[in-house]
Amino acid sequence: MAFVFIALQMYYDRRTLQERGLVTTGDVVAVSYGKSGPSAAVRFTTADGKTVQANVSNPGDETEVKVGARMQIRYDPKDPTGRVEDANGGAGAFWPVGLGGVALLVVAVFGATRIA
Repeated sequence: MAFVFIALQMYYDRRTLQERGLVTTGDVVAVSYGKSGPSAAVRFTTADGKTVQANVSNPGDETEVKVGARMQIRYDPKDPTGRVEDANGGAGAFWPVGLGGVALLVVAVFGATRIA
């Protein structure tokens, strides 16, 4: 159930960005690598003139992820440092997380019925 909840939250965040997100260009100021791939810290200027920095997880395959590179991003004007994604891809991992959650739920239900 936790995987399904996480996938739904990721889907909601993505949908929110698609509906009200603004696109701008930012500068990659740091890059880190984790189990799910690269993550980039991007500094950009919001529509109201504030300079902010946010993390972009799972950038698209066509996006250059190195310090000094320029990246097109989509951000939520209500939360510019919280919801940020690569505007050219990097849809996120909500489908694999959600499907993994459903698969685990099915296995748990099957196992519970076999024990009972």
